[in-house]
Amino acid sequence: MDVKVLNTSANEQKLWKQLARLKEISPSLANCVDLERIKRVATDIHFYAENNSDFESQKEGGRGDVYRLAQRIPVVRAIGILNLFRLVASEENLENLLPNDLILDALGGDGVLVRALKQLLPESSIPNILTSDLSEEMIRGAVEYRIPALWQPAQQLLLKDRSMDGVILAYGTHHIPRAQRLIVCKEGFRVLKYGGRFVLHDFEEGSPVARWFKEIVDRYSYTGHDVPHFTREEIASYLIEAEFR
Repeated sequence: MDVKVLNTSANEQKLWKQLARLKEISPSLANCVDLERIKRVATDIHFYAENNSDFESQKEGGRGDVYRLAQRIPVVRAIGILNLFRLVASEENLENLLPNDLILDALGGDGVLVRALKQLLPESSIPNILTSDLSEEMIRGAVEYRIPALWQPAQQLLLKDRSMDGVILAYGTHHIPRAQRLIVCKEGFRVLKYGGRFVLHDFEEGSPVARWFKEIVDRYSYTGHDVPHFTREEIASYLIEAEFR
């Protein structure tokens, strides 16, 4: 795959440069990118970003720097992160994860899942993980950790059809506008290989954690957190309509 930066828009140039870097770090993940999608995603990405700037830097009105500071030690979420990868593993067994498994962490922030796994599992069980996020701030953070990463919206992935062994959407799913959640599930289905696993995680509406976000974080943080969490029925309806089985 020959990666070139042509005379294109600023967003498109960023994506080509990121792809060139990804090719150096992980050629197998870079080969999963559909080059024909780059121009379209570069054109549309700010449509999604304008409605969800929570994780950009504070100077841009977000709380990305604060979030990154809180995630410096990723193993504080060790149990949850291991459970996510247990669910995406074949037969739900972490021992079945292999370095040549291609996993998309579609709401990956600055690479929290990758950084945690490197401390929790032997190298022989760590899959090849592509961290992606809608926030440029988060992707810059992942790059600083030398993690394979791409700036892309979960609603419109750059990846080829049937290219991933697993897709994880975790922790930030409630920030996806409700009208776009089905689109995200359909994108996850599109990029999964047949027999691949899709894990969608959220704190269920009305649960203690969802209440904590609503009653504490929304009230006392400067960015607020007035976003609807998922219900069990909502998740089931999205997965069925996206053709998961």
